Amino acid sequence: MNITIKQISEILKATLKGEGTQIPKKAQFDSRNVVAGDLFVALKGEESDGHAYVKMAQEKGAVAALVSEEQDIDFPQIIVEDTLDAFQQLAAFYKQNVQPKTLAITGSCGKTSSKEMAALILDAYKTEGNFNNHIGVPYTLCAMPESAQCAVIEMGMSHPDEIRPLTELTKPDVALVTNIGPAHIEAFGTVDKIADEKLSIALGLSEEGTLVVPHAWAEKAQAVYNNVVTFSLDDDSGDAVVTQVQSSDDGLEVEANICGQLVNFFMPHKGMYMVENALAVLLSVYALEEDVQTAAKKLAQYKPLKGRGETHEVFGIKVVDEAYNANPLSMQAALDNFKRLSSRRHIAVLGEMRELGACSQDEHKKLAKLCTYLDGVVVVGKEARVLYNALPATQPKAYFENETQVHFDFAGGLNKDDALLIKGSKSNNLFNLVTRIVKNGEHVL
Repeated sequence: MNITIKQISEILKATLKGEGTQIPKKAQFDSRNVVAGDLFVALKGEESDGHAYVKMAQEKGAVAALVSEEQDIDFPQIIVEDTLDAFQQLAAFYKQNVQPKTLAITGSCGKTSSKEMAALILDAYKTEGNFNNHIGVPYTLCAMPESAQCAVIEMGMSHPDEIRPLTELTKPDVALVTNIGPAHIEAFGTVDKIADEKLSIALGLSEEGTLVVPHAWAEKAQAVYNNVVTFSLDDDSGDAVVTQVQSSDDGLEVEANICGQLVNFFMPHKGMYMVENALAVLLSVYALEEDVQTAAKKLAQYKPLKGRGETHEVFGIKVVDEAYNANPLSMQAALDNFKRLSSRRHIAVLGEMRELGACSQDEHKKLAKLCTYLDGVVVVGKEARVLYNALPATQPKAYFENETQVHFDFAGGLNKDDALLIKGSKSNNLFNLVTRIVKNGEHVL
């Protein structure tokens, strides 16, 4: 971090107990992951209190601790009123001093894939894993190398007013909203309120910044921020639009118009939702005033993340792993993409979509219309039972309460030249089913 413990205490207007000449490598809030040279941040959570692990952090080689309660040990401590608030202040200070060009990304789905694409083509520092909340974002910023020229920061939310503080501490140059839909609607009530939350990412932009949104949300976005650019797969009035798509064995050849520039790129994935993510990212690259043509060429190197469209082949069966998470938008995209795969039969394992509140029954029931082309449907989880009931009696189908019970006897097992889609909310644990099929060949005939 290139600032001493004493300097950190001064930045935070905190009390320093002990030696302050050490320069921490990074800030770490999880005592299990502390390594020699870290600054340990003792956060208080609902189930645990980091202050109970300050001694452990010292033993693992931490150089100091950020605390709100002084610990009775001989160890440098920066004492503040609120460690989370101080952690966020430190992150904002550090980001301001490194000053990378910054792209912030949020959305109801596709934000992690878009983050990975953007980091790849911009050669940028990025959010790792799903560190995209009130703790993960400051952690990401504090871990950023001083040499970072560009940063891509993911921001997630599940309740109102979670995006605003993240964007205000990050202060991005460009903010991208990948899409807006009924994910986490239980906490918001309407999609329009979800849109308000997503679009609040613009509150961290400067007057010279740019907000990138789907064209369908242009009018609402323009009421929030003055400089808005849009992307669309099917509306030619967007600033970034797809003009031509050709399918190949390994993916899609795409031509797009990015603010007047014709750009060609190869997407190593069959899903148009991935093309839409790429379009949004290229428009963001343009907004950052980087070379769009060079960036587009790098998209050919993109590889889907585990659980987000990664495809495996097991004894001639294509297994599409979408088990990381699910909401109505991502379910629709996955099912639309799946039917594009050439195969003898299309079979899907569909788990619950969580955090939909009063909309849950209706949203699960709606999926039945998207499943009409499937040669077999496995429904998993109590909330998804309504989907099973809505499927035609003539359609091969099965229902199981959890993933451990799943089998394909109703469809005569999985056979060569079949395609299998597995998708559901993370808590369904469908990734275990993926592992059993892909690694162990279970259910395969």
